[in-house]
Amino acid sequence: MNALRRLTELRRRRSRRGSSFIEILISLAILAVVMVGILQMFSLALLTNLGSAARTDLLYKAQQVVENLRLVYYLSSEEANDAARAAAGVPATLAATVSPIYLPYFDGDAGTGMSAVTSAAQKWAHWGPDGFNIIEADRLPYRLSYTVEDRNVNFWLITVTATPVDNPNLLSPGGPDATLPAVTPGDNPRRYRGLGSKLKIVTYSAQIEK
Repeated sequence: MNALRRLTELRRRRSRRGSSFIEILISLAILAVVMVGILQMFSLALLTNLGSAARTDLLYKAQQVVENLRLVYYLSSEEANDAARAAAGVPATLAATVSPIYLPYFDGDAGTGMSAVTSAAQKWAHWGPDGFNIIEADRLPYRLSYTVEDRNVNFWLITVTATPVDNPNLLSPGGPDATLPAVTPGDNPRRYRGLGSKLKIVTYSAQIEK
């Protein structure tokens, strides 16, 4: 009987003593390992979302260019209103392009391959914040260009390319944008963030009726 009492008392004392310092340290170490994995998962999800946002922005801008080209050529052909097309600096008639036609990149830029008759100020007023707002401000994190292909007797195929300005291949010798001025860190503090954002070159194709 006494032995049973002593055993019961020993168990009671053990239940009251709490956790030892070593046990607490082991628990904290396990918790830290688990939390590191969870935080890494959130960090990866954030970077993935930022990369998706960059792609969405580039795709939206490319779509805007196509819709604007469709509008100016419609006004020129159907309503005999050539003012919008002239202000945009695009050719009077669509024709297959050999090299990409670059839209103005900043205020004062005349674009590459665009009409030499239209001034840089007119083109900026058309594409920029005072016009269709496709080029929102100076030194954006992307550059826009388009090409034209003759696919059949009824339609032209317009392919717009939106490229982040810090893409490593953009300004390389012989690269697609090698003729435009290099981008320095002071030109544009805004950059796309996220996994592979610099490499997210987006192309958007649509047909324009001849």
